[in-house]
Amino acid sequence: MGYIMYSFEDVVKKVILTQKEFAIYETLKIDEDNFLSYIFFFPKEKLILKETQNIREFFEKLEKKLQEGFYLAGFLSYELGYFLDYKDNVEYNLEFPLAFFYVYERPIIYNHKTGVFEEGVDLINNFSPIKLDKKNPRFKLTNLRLNISKKEYVENIKKIKDYIFSGDTYQINYTIKLKFDLTGSILGLYNKLKQTQSVSYCAFIKTNNFSIISFSPELFFRKTRDIVIVKPMKGTISRGKDIYEDKIQAYKLQKSIKNRAENIMIVDLLRNDLGKISLLGEVKAKKLLEIEKYKTLFQMTSTIEARIKPNIDLYTLFHSLFPSGSVTGAPKIRSMQIIKELETEPRYVYTGSVGFIKPNYDAVFNVAIRTLLIDKNGKGELGIGSGIVADSDPQKEYAECKLKYKFLVTKLPKFRLIETILYCANFNNEIKNFYDLNLNITKENFEQGYFLLTYHLERLKNSALYFDFQFDEDQILDKLYRLRKNLTEQAYRIRLLLSKNGDIEIQKIVYDIKNFCLKNMEKIVLSKYLVDKNNIFLYHKTTNRRLYNREYKKHSEKFFDVLFVNKNGEVTETSRANIFIKIGNHYYTPPKSSGLLNGIFKRFLIEQNKEKIKEKKINVEEVFKAEKLFITNAVFGIKEVKIYKT
Repeated sequence: MGYIMYSFEDVVKKVILTQKEFAIYETLKIDEDNFLSYIFFFPKEKLILKETQNIREFFEKLEKKLQEGFYLAGFLSYELGYFLDYKDNVEYNLEFPLAFFYVYERPIIYNHKTGVFEEGVDLINNFSPIKLDKKNPRFKLTNLRLNISKKEYVENIKKIKDYIFSGDTYQINYTIKLKFDLTGSILGLYNKLKQTQSVSYCAFIKTNNFSIISFSPELFFRKTRDIVIVKPMKGTISRGKDIYEDKIQAYKLQKSIKNRAENIMIVDLLRNDLGKISLLGEVKAKKLLEIEKYKTLFQMTSTIEARIKPNIDLYTLFHSLFPSGSVTGAPKIRSMQIIKELETEPRYVYTGSVGFIKPNYDAVFNVAIRTLLIDKNGKGELGIGSGIVADSDPQKEYAECKLKYKFLVTKLPKFRLIETILYCANFNNEIKNFYDLNLNITKENFEQGYFLLTYHLERLKNSALYFDFQFDEDQILDKLYRLRKNLTEQAYRIRLLLSKNGDIEIQKIVYDIKNFCLKNMEKIVLSKYLVDKNNIFLYHKTTNRRLYNREYKKHSEKFFDVLFVNKNGEVTETSRANIFIKIGNHYYTPPKSSGLLNGIFKRFLIEQNKEKIKEKKINVEEVFKAEKLFITNAVFGIKEVKIYKT
């Protein structure tokens, strides 16, 4: 395969920065079906279908290029569907292409499982030298606005429901648009979205007049020899704040009557579409109503597989399937007519399809949702929509639309997961003096010298699952156990950091064990900044803790720690510890739902003293009136504190 001087990410950057026209298809969510990425540049020509041209002749031109051994990479606009259907004599007067394909000799192909470039190494090494900045280029999105008012949206949903009750349709996928202006680097925008969108069908196409950036999680179809697979996606719910809330949310989606009905309706529609080109009895629903996890939401999917008839040409294939029923409604033709009547603008590439075809006719195309269209002047748009059925609530549907563009505006910083662990090789003393609690810490709580190690690894694993970090417990344990060889008889504070790709860093700091569970009184101060309990980072221990670090540094000369309160007036935690108040014979600590980290030592204390320690929402007044006030973590143990206001 030859020597390669660039990483895959470097190749992507170089193509985007140096080429005027290209087509990149990246797999960001690796699984058994999706592990290759394709990079096309230096097109031999481009084939463009306009409204006034003959569609069948266009597809014949595409076929000819495939027969000549070329690859085709491009997209089909949603509006092509109206022209493929002869029953609908429609005029749009579109300037935008109905279909657009570049013709390429061959791509660069990268295998994410093996980390190897499978094809196109010579193309990579022929790149002109260019300096790549490690920092992401700057960009800015401004003037964000929807192309329709909420009032108009609600009115249109009511019209759709009227059509449903009159029997015209069972479901309509109604869409609106988010408009925006892009200034700065489109590479910066693309890279930012890649950080937050782990999807299998990502694409970036740049032409002389516009760019398409698609972060679609939905497969339109995959053709491998005579097998065609479609995977409609219908049903959405937001993620929880941790894996436990995630399980609840996923269960709600799985059991949702509305979402199940929508999904099954589209499955039936697509089975019918596939039946037009398939052998008798060879259309099968392989997987129904599966739940897939993404950065900000869960999606419900189903998988249908068909064995198609011999000699099905491209025109027949797309005429039968396009556009996907998941973005129109059922029945398909009447639903598309209603969509044309009610939607204020053409969709263009949104809910069309982006993909490529190999010379052997194998192909992969996405359903172009979560897809940005940006012209050469930086004017951009993002289509967003939802499936409307008889019992749809217009207010909830509008909220779902806003949820679906969250990925564009959500800023998820780069961060690592952390666990801070107390290490002590010779801890032999029992501690039984947390006032009236029989706290019993023994050597057995120090696993190979690491205090409550099982608890720490469980929390780290849960956060890794939530954020899709690679987590290898055996590798982590091996590094921790080998570290012991370099530690003395002293105690240490061990800082374990985990990166998204699974890289592990371990830092060690000598620690005075005498501080563990000392009862000397300390002072803490109330922060004037209110935390938002919807911030997911409050529920996970990460390096993204700017507010906590800033407040601690601000007050560290006079106070041991800083106590935070959420916007509902509920006490949460300090910058380094959980808080307990003593009232009568009981201790109370805020529940996780107030917006705080479920501390290791907090959990340990509650498990040992379920009768005396209770979780409840606590306000500031209760903290100041409490008989005693304590803070705890798994390194310094327990400290009695006194609170002050700034």
